[in-house]
Amino acid sequence: MKSLLFYLTVWAALFCVSCKDMYKDLKEYEGEIVYPGRFDTLIYRVGLERVEIDLMKEGRIPAKNMNLSKALYTVYQVDDNEPVVLDSLYSWINVPGLNEQRVYQIKVYSIDEYGSMSIPQTCSLIPYTELDKAKLVVTTPRAVMLRDIAIVDWPNSNGLNSVLADFVELKYNYTDDSNKLVENTKTRNDDLVIELYNLAPNAVNTVNFTYRMIPKMASGLYIIDTVELASPLSLNMPSPDKTILVSEEAVFRANGVANPTLRSIADLTRFSMPLCTKTFSDLYYFGELEELDLTGRDGVKNVMPTYSLTGNGNTYTFGGGDYQPYIQKVENFQWYKYTLNKPVDAIYALLYKLDKGDIKKVKYRRYSMGPDVDEALEPYVQRGIVDLVDDDWFPDEAPVDPRLAHPGNVDFAQYVCSVRVLGDDHSQVPDIQSLDDPNSVFTVTPGPFQGSANFAPTFDLTLPREYRYDFELYKYLKFKVFLKVDDETILNTMKTAAFNSGWANCRRIWLLTRYQHWTACEPQNPFVANGNDNTNDYRFTNADQEDGAAVIPKDNVNGNWFEVVIDVNLADRTMDTRDNHNATYANPQHGHYHFRVLMFCLARQSGLPNNPFPNPSPVTYYFADMKFTKGL
Repeated sequence: MKSLLFYLTVWAALFCVSCKDMYKDLKEYEGEIVYPGRFDTLIYRVGLERVEIDLMKEGRIPAKNMNLSKALYTVYQVDDNEPVVLDSLYSWINVPGLNEQRVYQIKVYSIDEYGSMSIPQTCSLIPYTELDKAKLVVTTPRAVMLRDIAIVDWPNSNGLNSVLADFVELKYNYTDDSNKLVENTKTRNDDLVIELYNLAPNAVNTVNFTYRMIPKMASGLYIIDTVELASPLSLNMPSPDKTILVSEEAVFRANGVANPTLRSIADLTRFSMPLCTKTFSDLYYFGELEELDLTGRDGVKNVMPTYSLTGNGNTYTFGGGDYQPYIQKVENFQWYKYTLNKPVDAIYALLYKLDKGDIKKVKYRRYSMGPDVDEALEPYVQRGIVDLVDDDWFPDEAPVDPRLAHPGNVDFAQYVCSVRVLGDDHSQVPDIQSLDDPNSVFTVTPGPFQGSANFAPTFDLTLPREYRYDFELYKYLKFKVFLKVDDETILNTMKTAAFNSGWANCRRIWLLTRYQHWTACEPQNPFVANGNDNTNDYRFTNADQEDGAAVIPKDNVNGNWFEVVIDVNLADRTMDTRDNHNATYANPQHGHYHFRVLMFCLARQSGLPNNPFPNPSPVTYYFADMKFTKGL
C-alpha cells in the first residue's frame, strides 16, 4: 500500500512539471483576427491598350470616402506579373500596357498594413490595341474641284460611321494660295460638306484631315477611348479648259454643253434638269447659276434612260429619247441619310445651293421626281424659292417616242411580232402627206409563229420601272394606224368575214395597261401576274368597238390612215395616282404599283391563223403621230 502511494505521488509531480508551459507558443497570436474587406464587384471597360475596372457597386467614389475593413491599399496583378500596389484604396482603377491581342487575366484585391490580402476579384479580357486601330478605314471623301475652290463631302449612307467605328470629330488644315494656314473643325452634329477656298489653281493642293473616332469591339460594344486617324487628301485642281467629269452627261448635252469645262459653264445662269436626273451633285460646278428648271417643259433632248427585257429567248432594249411631261418618276430619288437623318449626296447639292442663296429660283412640278424630292423641297416652297407649276404649265399634247415600242413576246411566245422604227426613212410610208410627223412612224409585223396556241401579235410601250404614265394630266392617247395587206385573198377575207374567223381579227386593236410585265421577263420585281389590266375600262372615242377592242374600218384597210383615240384616264388607278406615294410602297415585296406598260394586242386575243402563219407576213401595221393629249 505504501508502495502504491509512492508511485502516484511521483506521477503527479512529473505531470505538473511537463504541462507548466504548454501554451507558450500561442502567446504571440493572442487576440481577435480580422482580414481586409473585399471589393464587392468587378466591371471592366476596354480602352485603347488599357482597361478601366470598377470595383464598387456604389460607383466611383473618392478614395478618402472608401471604407473597407482594415483595407488600406488596392492591388492588381496582370497574369503572373508582379502585383502593382497603388497608393490608396480606390473604387476603380486603370490598368495600362495591354498592348497584345490576346486574353489577359487580371486579379484585383485589397491589403492591410501587414500585407494581408482580401478575397480577390478576377476577370479575363481581350484589349483593343494599336493593331486593331490599324484596321480602321475612313470613307474616302469626294471632291468637286473648281478653279480655286473645292467642295468635299462623304457620299456614304452613314456619313463617316462604319461597322468598326463611329465618327466624333474632324479637324482639317491646308495652306492656301496666299501661304496662309487655314484650320477648321467639324463635329458629328455638323453637315459634312467642306468648302475649301483660295486653293492654288492648276496645281496639287494637300488637305490634312484628322478624324476622331470611337472604335467598336468585335462584340459590338464601343471602347471608352477615341482614336485619331490622319488621312491627307491631295486635290489636283483643274485648269479652266479641262473637261470635268459630270454625273449627268446627257443633261449637260441637252442644255447645249457638249464638253463641260469650268470655262464653258462659268457664265450659265439658268439650267434644266428633268425628272430623269439621278443626282444633283453636278450643281457644285456652277458659280453663277441662279435659276433651275426641274419641269423639263422647254424640251430636254435625248435624256431618258433605256431599259432591257429578256423573255422566251428574246432580249429587247428600248427607250431613250426626249423627256416628255406625261412621264412621272415614282421611285425614290436615291438620296441618302446619315445618322442625323439629314440628306446628303444625290439631293444635297441642290439643298446646299438653295441654303447658300446661290440658286434663287426653282421651277418644279409636285410628284414628278418622286416623294423624296417633294419632301426635301417643301420648306423652300414655303419660303417662295421653289415655284410649283400647275398642269397648265405643260403643253396640251406630248408625242410618244416610237423607241419605247418593243415586241410583246418577252411575255408569251405567241405574242410574237417585229417592231421597226423608220425614223427619217420615209420610202415605205404610205400616204405620208396625211401625217403630222413623218419621223414618228414605226411598223409592227406579225409572226413568224408556229404552234397550237392562239397567235396574238402584241407590242408594248414600256417605261423603265421607276416611272409611270400620268393619266391624270394626259387623259387621252391618240395615234394613227395604217393596216397594209399584201395578199389579195386575205384582204378580201379581212373585209368580208366576221370577227373570230381568222384574218378579220387583224382589224381589232385591244389595249391593256399594266404595272409590269409578267414575271418571266421581270423576275427581279415580282408583281401580281395580271395586276389590274382593266381591259374594259377604256372608251375608244371615235372608233367602233367589238368586245372591248377598237375596230379599223374595212375601207381603211389598204386605203387610209385611221385615227384611234383612247380615254386612258378611265383606268382603275386605285393604287396608282400621282399623289398616292404611300400606297405605291404599301407592299414592297410586290414592287411599286404604277402603270408603266401599255400593251397593244393586235387581233384581240382571239388569234390569227397559225398552221403555220405565213412567212413573210402578209400583214403590216403602220403606227404614226402617237401622242398623249389633255383633251379631245
